[in-house]
Amino acid sequence: MRRAHVAVVVATTLVLTSCSLEQRPLRRGFAQDDPAIPTTTSTSASPTAKAAPATSSSAAPSAAARPVAEFAALALPQAALTEDGLDVRESAAAAPSAAESVCGKQVSAPGRAADGYRIATRSQSGASKLEQRIAAYPKGKAETVATEVREALSCGEVELGRLSGVDDAVGWCEELAGGRGACTAVLAKDDLVITLRMETISVARAQDVVTRLAGAAAGLLAKA
Repeated sequence: MRRAHVAVVVATTLVLTSCSLEQRPLRRGFAQDDPAIPTTTSTSASPTAKAAPATSSSAAPSAAARPVAEFAALALPQAALTEDGLDVRESAAAAPSAAESVCGKQVSAPGRAADGYRIATRSQSGASKLEQRIAAYPKGKAETVATEVREALSCGEVELGRLSGVDDAVGWCEELAGGRGACTAVLAKDDLVITLRMETISVARAQDVVTRLAGAAAGLLAKA
């Protein structure tokens, strides 16, 4: 009876061992056949990080200001002024507008130019004074400026004579206190405007000088 019990135990042990040996290769085989599952790591931007500002390489550069020498070349030469006793150069400075007033009144008609230059010349006694303004406007705007000045006139337009080489020209005169007078001429071509304002002992004298100098200024504009 004891022998039979031992035999049963041994037989049971052998069966269990055999099953264990058969199952191990199967498990190992499944482990090898399972495809590897890739692991991914996600990174999130730091909440404090700021995106770099977008830049555009196609941004148009700012238009460069014209050299003063270009404006100075359009100013009347001293030889043209000496004949009228205007032989003292008083000042020169930037002045981005065609005129500060029309017929003695401040108006916005001439508008502001991109660049401009003003030159003042006077006589030795100070009785006569000429102001020259050379202003650069956008292409084609100069003629419009002359038109706007003409429309703003309240003291009457004066004849400047036959001027060649310009797109448009307008002039006016005004009486000042003490019997003095001032006359102004505005000449336009392409993107340039030249303004001449003569103040002297009388309107007649001012008109005579401005008319003559306007012809010289038109010649300079024609070559510009």
